[in-house]
Amino acid sequence: MKKEFELAQTLKPLASLLGKWGFEGHIKHKPGIKIKGRETYEPLDGGHFILLRWDVVIIWEKGKKEVNSGLMVIGYDSEMKTFTGSWFDNSGANNKYEIGIENNVLIIATKGHRFTGTFSKDKKTITGKWEHSGGGGYTYSYDKILTKAQTKNTIQ
Repeated sequence: MKKEFELAQTLKPLASLLGKWGFEGHIKHKPGIKIKGRETYEPLDGGHFILLRWDVVIIWEKGKKEVNSGLMVIGYDSEMKTFTGSWFDNSGANNKYEIGIENNVLIIATKGHRFTGTFSKDKKTITGKWEHSGGGGYTYSYDKILTKAQTKNTIQ
């Protein structure tokens, strides 16, 4: 039996994220390092939260592979008037993020890290970059291009 999920009204601005995304990236100053992976955004039952799951493989210049996987639960914080996410990965790390989409630009940010990506007109591609902050603001870390797979937000 398939069940289709609806997002709560508070999460509707994030609807364009829903679905499966494949991505590739590279580090600008080290083109030999490749980053590949997938992300899936799906509403949790009731539609008040979105679950993000990811698997990332970093292929270092000498062929060594590093795998990272994890999840983030995204919801709307009515006191802060923003979308927030709690992130956990396979290394035991965790963090809190703020998420926003405005004028087709997605921003996912936490203390020290920020992803800024622009949606294509058809909402099937996000092109952006991760940056890390230092003493004087954010500096480039790596490029990331996400391409959406055509799927419905259903479970069986």
